[in-house]
Amino acid sequence: MKPCHFLLCTKRSENNSSVLLKLKEDLEAAGFIYDETNPDLFLVVGGDGTLMRVLHEHKMRGRYILINSGHLGFYSDYSLDEIEEFRNDLLSKDPVVEPIPIFSLFFNGTEHPFVNDVSLQTGNTCFLRVSLNGEVLTEARGNGIVVASPIGTTGYLTSLGAPVITSPLDIYQYSLIAPCYNRLYPNPIRKAIIKGRDVLKVEVLRGPVDVYVDGGRKPNYRATSYSFQHHRNTTVTFLHLKNKSYTSRLRENISGLSGEEN
Repeated sequence: MKPCHFLLCTKRSENNSSVLLKLKEDLEAAGFIYDETNPDLFLVVGGDGTLMRVLHEHKMRGRYILINSGHLGFYSDYSLDEIEEFRNDLLSKDPVVEPIPIFSLFFNGTEHPFVNDVSLQTGNTCFLRVSLNGEVLTEARGNGIVVASPIGTTGYLTSLGAPVITSPLDIYQYSLIAPCYNRLYPNPIRKAIIKGRDVLKVEVLRGPVDVYVDGGRKPNYRATSYSFQHHRNTTVTFLHLKNKSYTSRLRENISGLSGEEN
């Protein structure tokens, strides 16, 4: 990879200073410039949660590589134990570019990007009305709703029984969290897959709910109505130094299989 301005970002609860200092020195010796103000390349050491935090802190600008020191590390190709292999590949290989679509959350006249998912949830019971392009789709009483992009379907939505999207289609989906089934709400539409440019609206008729964007709690995002859409061709750039297919990433990280099965 050609030298560029870079920044090292780490998991807040970890201290890998000696390992990262050596990586920083090696890259600087190869012509890379450490830049805390306007980096082009973010080397994120942590897990998927750390990557999401860094994406939002830096407004999803620049390019991102994840070195896994967390639990899953879905987007990573290297663990922290493989830091020397990573350094050698970074200096000698051209990266594979993976553009990741950015979706939008709207409320109170503001727009907020997300990459994985948004959850509106409560430990109690809330009453939600879900509409699609201005028409009511369903109403439900339960613990909330999760709205996710295609890559976000490998996260929270998986535990709610929603299907995993295996290709970067211009779609997104939602799943209700623990909806009630009784004579008042006999058959809520628990899950739906939505065309990217269609507008999904969630009204909180009785709540309140807590809002989580890409895993981060947003206490200032309280509202009574939220809308979702993928209305622009905006992406964030992930880089990979191993030419690993999305299917193999799913197989290894979700199914837990290390190789192809015949």
